[in-house]
Amino acid sequence: MSTTLYASYERQERRRLKRKREQFTAEPRGFIRNTKQKTVALQNLAALMNEATNEGVALSKRLKLALDMREKMFRLDVHEVVRLMSTQQHLIVKLADALLHTAYVPLQLLLFMSLTALLSTLNGTRSEQTATVRQRLRENVRDLDKVLLSALPVDEVVEVIDPGNALWVRKQVNALNRSSKVCRTYILRKCWVSSCGKDKLMPIAVDKWLDLGGTTLTFYHQLPRETILYNIPYASVVALDFDEANSLAFVYIQQVLGLGGINLVAFVVETAEFTELRTTLSAVRPENATLRHTRKSAVIHAVHLKTTTTSFQHCVRENKGQLPLGSPGAHSMSSMRSAARTDQLTKSS
Repeated sequence: MSTTLYASYERQERRRLKRKREQFTAEPRGFIRNTKQKTVALQNLAALMNEATNEGVALSKRLKLALDMREKMFRLDVHEVVRLMSTQQHLIVKLADALLHTAYVPLQLLLFMSLTALLSTLNGTRSEQTATVRQRLRENVRDLDKVLLSALPVDEVVEVIDPGNALWVRKQVNALNRSSKVCRTYILRKCWVSSCGKDKLMPIAVDKWLDLGGTTLTFYHQLPRETILYNIPYASVVALDFDEANSLAFVYIQQVLGLGGINLVAFVVETAEFTELRTTLSAVRPENATLRHTRKSAVIHAVHLKTTTTSFQHCVRENKGQLPLGSPGAHSMSSMRSAARTDQLTKSS
């Protein structure tokens, strides 16, 4: 082999060996980089969990943090879930405890979905490692509350982000609250609202739940493509009126940021639940709020009282095409994207 050819061959061989070394060293670097990124992501999630479950944080901020936390937990793989539940077990327990004792149902729903997301990812892969983590969580939850242990899918896979499972999530949280008495939930059959400057009560389509938490009454206005969360702080209530014959409760409120000028809300609940609702509302009203007996039910057309449900289409038909009253400042619950805009709660929490 000539000197020139040998030199050329040597250069090619050096380049080949160099590429091989680069390929060999690139893989562990990429692995290390990916591992570091996951470690940082789990550390950030742990900090998020700690703040979202902190009772000292404003309720409106906790709602926003819990929404972010839920989205991040849905994206974890089984290895990340095992690592999180192994290294941050105290935060998992704190999350479960916050679910039990948070007196605000919208936040409870997010906390429950976060825990369910972790468990479903864990239960999707059967191994000795996941079994150990699952058993440890089961023991910790049992120590907290046996009802919570039965409500959570400890051994199941549940896609809570699926709209078809929304009712299941709500029923599980309702069962927890019936046991803990932290929040009270009533079946809502009808709802009307009136804005400042308008005498007429307008029917709105609602979800079936009326929630009374620690400081706030919440209900859910259903629109064709989204659901709006309304928050009425008890501190804003100026008067209550009850019509027992029709299971009607009237809540008069002062102007609250985010309610779009609404000053009166009327609810029809299940007859069997009316007495308890009246007692609960009377107990949580401010001392200066009055009990009225104006028999306002006369302003609500009888056809609405006889209808078993106030559907969106029914509202449009009865009001000649006028849409049910909405509020630009209320909070959309579509994937709970804007649920964090509960500014009026900051003052009352």
